Amino acid sequence: MPSKKKKKKSIPKLKASPKRKTPQKAMDLSELQSELDRVRAELSRKEAKVIHLETLMLMQMAKLQVMQEVQRVSSGNFSVREMLELFMDVTLRTTNTDAGSVMLVDHDAQELVFEVVRGPRSDALKDIRVKIGDGIAGWVAKTGQSVLSDDVTKDHRFTGEVAKKIKFTPHSILCVPLKGKSKVLGVLEVITRDLKKPFSYDDLSAMESLASQIGMVMENAGLFSQHNEEIRRLEALTAASGVVNSTLDLKVLLKLLMELAAKTLQAEASSILLVDEETGDLIFEVATGEKSEQMKEIRVPKGAGIAGAVADTCKPLLIPDASKDDRFFRKADEKSSFVTRNMIAVPLVARGVCIGVMEVLNRLGHGTFSNEDMELLQALGHQSAIALQNARLYENLQESFVSTVRSLAQAVDAKDSYTAGHSSRVTQYSVLVAEELKCNPDEIRNLRMSGLLHDVGKIGIRDNVLSKPGQLDDAEFLIMKTHPSVGASILKPVRQLRDVIPGVLNHHERYDGRGYPSGLKGEEIPLAGRILGIADAFDAMTSDRVYRPRLSDDVAIAELKKHSGTQFDSRIVKAFLSVYEKGLIKTQPSSFNNAN
Repeated sequence: MPSKKKKKKSIPKLKASPKRKTPQKAMDLSELQSELDRVRAELSRKEAKVIHLETLMLMQMAKLQVMQEVQRVSSGNFSVREMLELFMDVTLRTTNTDAGSVMLVDHDAQELVFEVVRGPRSDALKDIRVKIGDGIAGWVAKTGQSVLSDDVTKDHRFTGEVAKKIKFTPHSILCVPLKGKSKVLGVLEVITRDLKKPFSYDDLSAMESLASQIGMVMENAGLFSQHNEEIRRLEALTAASGVVNSTLDLKVLLKLLMELAAKTLQAEASSILLVDEETGDLIFEVATGEKSEQMKEIRVPKGAGIAGAVADTCKPLLIPDASKDDRFFRKADEKSSFVTRNMIAVPLVARGVCIGVMEVLNRLGHGTFSNEDMELLQALGHQSAIALQNARLYENLQESFVSTVRSLAQAVDAKDSYTAGHSSRVTQYSVLVAEELKCNPDEIRNLRMSGLLHDVGKIGIRDNVLSKPGQLDDAEFLIMKTHPSVGASILKPVRQLRDVIPGVLNHHERYDGRGYPSGLKGEEIPLAGRILGIADAFDAMTSDRVYRPRLSDDVAIAELKKHSGTQFDSRIVKAFLSVYEKGLIKTQPSSFNNAN
């Protein structure tokens, strides 16, 4: 069978889809503008978010720096000034401006003081003070509330007084209080003149956050400062007690007290004025500083000047600006060429009576004295008044004692008309030599008493020996040689004169060991004995004696030189000659007439 061919199935042809036309709907201008606005808004939101994040980052960095400062304050390793400088810089970076200030409250004066200033005309602000309540900063300090002023010219709180003084007017101001736990300590302020960049509430929030941290640090610093102030007070009073107990010499005591006051209160100068009991005038008894010598020549009339007011009322005065005080005694500055800027004056009261005034003048640096400084000076003044009273009593007792000793010395000299005044002259010469040798005040005081009493033992010498008109024989000389030992025996029971005995006992010892009463040699002889020995010999040679007229000064000086190193200590002879050549030693003319 014939094979059948298979028929191929035909694939139906697909009909091509008709081409669709894409609708070309053109956007009108309004739609295009809307889309553009949408994109711009989105970009603005993103930019704002970035700026917000940057601000948050700056705030966090600032907070971190502040917290680091808090830690530094807690450890005590800080300077308040440095701390506020740092805070100001952090605030300027955070608010993206370059001008601002930290103002601290002076609670006593009820004023704001510019402590740290940045920006144009910053130097002009250093001496300006703002009353609490005046202007935006004063309002913030008074109310404790923050201020964001977009346009200060429209702000009723803006007075423009500070702007006029420094010739700089801001456009916007951010001002926030620096608060402690119970009071406003100051204000933090930033300003800008850029009209296109006013401050925002984010800036205000950032500043308030910083201010809260700064306030805490300042309060901690204040507590630390109070602690330091109390330590300073205790140290000063302890030092004053040491000064008071160190000496009863009035001039030395006053000088030490004034040096302590100037150092403790960081003053350029200090002084003590004592009341003249007869006139009521104030006399500069002691002063420190460059013009101290000129100040000592000045008398302040009763009731005159700030010191006079303090003396009259027995109340202290703190003077922040002496040039503006009508009571200020300007003649003192004119005479001394000293310029008084500020000062504290406190009364020195003993037994209810004002005996003087203590002053400190010109706080070092640019600051002024504080109430705490005045309280400290009052405490020093109280101790000083007691010390002065005690020193005066001691001085009066000493004067009475010395007067008694002088009377005794005169009684000894009166036994022989030819030795009248001998003890006083020996005392004068000896003190001059001791001062030339730089002896200390106690040594000089004892030497003065020794000089007056060096011949007191002659009271026990018979008149026929003491006043013999001629040379003594050996027996008489032995009697005369006992007067140093007799003098020491007379003085020994008197406790106040025990330090005087070495000079009295040894003024006839010789440097070569051939003297009396003990034959001491060289440095074995007490210094007072060696000094008195030379003074006694010189006056004996230059005074009239019953058996001869006085020798000339030249002959006496030649004798001292001749016996230097044998009878006399050569070092003391040298000192004596130095004093003589200065014209300080004056001898008496001879009482013998020419006929003799």
